[in-house]
Amino acid sequence: MKGQGLQYLSNLAEWQGTGDFSLGPMQSIMKALGNPQDTIPSIHVAGTNGKGSVAAAIASILGAGGNRVGLTISPHLSRINERVLIDGLPASDELLDEFGVMLKRVAEKEGIELTFFEGITALAFLIFSELKLNWMVVETGLGGRLDATNVLSKPKAVVIVTIDLDHEEILGCTLAKIASEKAGIIKAGSMLVVGEIDTQPLEVILRAARERQVKGSFVFGEDYGVADLANGFSRTYRLLTKSVPVFDFEPSLKGCHQAHNMAVAIQTCLALGSSREDCQLGVRNVFWPARLEEIQYQGKTWLLDCAHNVAGASRLAEYLRERGLLDISLGFGVLKDKNWKQIINILRPYVGMWSILRPESLRALDPVDIFRYLSGIGISAQIFDSDYERFMSTQLALCSKNHVVVTGSMYMVGRIRRLLSKEDQPIWQRYN
Repeated sequence: MKGQGLQYLSNLAEWQGTGDFSLGPMQSIMKALGNPQDTIPSIHVAGTNGKGSVAAAIASILGAGGNRVGLTISPHLSRINERVLIDGLPASDELLDEFGVMLKRVAEKEGIELTFFEGITALAFLIFSELKLNWMVVETGLGGRLDATNVLSKPKAVVIVTIDLDHEEILGCTLAKIASEKAGIIKAGSMLVVGEIDTQPLEVILRAARERQVKGSFVFGEDYGVADLANGFSRTYRLLTKSVPVFDFEPSLKGCHQAHNMAVAIQTCLALGSSREDCQLGVRNVFWPARLEEIQYQGKTWLLDCAHNVAGASRLAEYLRERGLLDISLGFGVLKDKNWKQIINILRPYVGMWSILRPESLRALDPVDIFRYLSGIGISAQIFDSDYERFMSTQLALCSKNHVVVTGSMYMVGRIRRLLSKEDQPIWQRYN
């Protein structure tokens, strides 16, 4: 039975993508709690894709240096506990409940109504502060300027990993507009680390950095970069940077794009004083579930990836092409605000069998819409809707040895991952 704190969190409404989108409620609750978000050093990470991998790698590098680190992410895969990570592990029910009660009392006393994302973000800040961690790494949820995490007033570093089209109805329909929203997390006195970003959105970000007088900036392709030193699937990369002598690293995460993401994380931590050895150890040991994650289950290989937008689908397709994975069996389901037709067209050359699922969200796209689109372009498909167990048993009954790939909504991928009996694994480890 849930305690009062967990019950309070569970009852907070999920933001539906419409209506008020502002920092007002977060600013109010943070002030009422004594602004815990500014009591320990923080790193704020934004980006259309890759921000979760980068945030996890930064936490892992800091942990490799012996620091106690908190990481808050969005969304979760299976349990809300995953949104509040402490030293690489999800916060316990007891901890969430204890501080959830405190949050509930303050919110009710002040008459502050929070969404679920605002509530869990406020709770993470409160827990990290009360535990007196050495660092907290904060991943934005949506955009940056008006994101609930943007109550951080003095992050040590701000990281903008990528700029691609996503959530256009909220953030804008051009890369420059999206960049402007994400640049909203840049604060005076912080260091800025920027990933590989096109010229126009990069100019927007750097203009904001100059206006806010950042402490220093590091731009991928100008101040640092990465070189591929090997072929095959076990890659070694070389960090090229002006700040320290070049050195090699081996990411644990799969996919060519992770070389870029790990370089962003390493450059951030180097700028904050981490050693080369900590950087190498951190990226070698970081784990990020359901990002090109292969799981062996009942004789089949299941590949889980949260490719929920066009850029993510392109990276998944690149990985399938690298591995020579054709004629895959695909479980697919997305939220209705995604450019899902383009995602389908990107993945189409690699798919032999389409299975349509419904993500566990009020914003889920109706599987019938996907079915009709696929039928219209001459592709047969089977609808499983929310019956994930039947989808899995159908895949297991097939004689084919081909990979089963599940992608789209993170909530859906997380549910499948749980059904594959995949237990929690530390995202990173702390070394003394």
